[in-house]
Amino acid sequence: MLEIWGYNSKFMKKALLYLSLITLLSSCYTTHVTTMVNEPAFEKAGEVKATATAGISNIQGQAAASITNHIGVLGGAYRGITGRRNTYIYNYGVNFYTPLSKSSNNTVSLTFGGSFGKHKGRSGVPYVGGHIYSSVNSRYYGNYMQMAYIYNGGLGNVNIKTAFLVKLERLRFSNYDVVFDYSNNKSGNTYRAQQNATNRTAMLFRPAISHIVQKNESIFFMQIQYGVNIMRGFKIDETE
Repeated sequence: MLEIWGYNSKFMKKALLYLSLITLLSSCYTTHVTTMVNEPAFEKAGEVKATATAGISNIQGQAAASITNHIGVLGGAYRGITGRRNTYIYNYGVNFYTPLSKSSNNTVSLTFGGSFGKHKGRSGVPYVGGHIYSSVNSRYYGNYMQMAYIYNGGLGNVNIKTAFLVKLERLRFSNYDVVFDYSNNKSGNTYRAQQNATNRTAMLFRPAISHIVQKNESIFFMQIQYGVNIMRGFKIDETE
């Protein structure tokens, strides 16, 4: 998915546009939609970053500002815009960052925050021999911790900033309804896996790597982010 993002400025005086290529590999079914990891990679006070993306099925935006040389704040919103994915997600956090040493421009970052939202939709994957369909209706609140190491390098007049990050999020579902329907054309059998629960908890583990490539003094740069989403915490009861 190729997305166009917004701007990044110091005291809102400089506008930066960049492209973001996101590859997200998920190891679980869609009970919770994950948004792009918001890692501002601050270096000093007065930096302000804001982004906006639009896709076929969703729109989302993120913003962050460094209040001091070591503290920043951030937030974001996601909205599903198709009938099969009625979803909204809001998140917020406080970011603490510092250089590794006085002579180094590489930084470490630690963010604490929360999120809340709902996900209601239906998706399906037909395949040779059958199909799998899922219907989800969930509402949740979450708390997360995000750790990152940001390496600033370069090649000639090109600056390359790479963030190695891990996000751990605890999700508390006040409402959780999932129904799986899958069939086998060869046997003619149809199976169903379902769960209806309230006040359940799950853990979301998200390791990711983000690259920002920018020519010196240019207002344009390219960002590539890729990672894995792993959610654990629910046992599905199957019925035939």
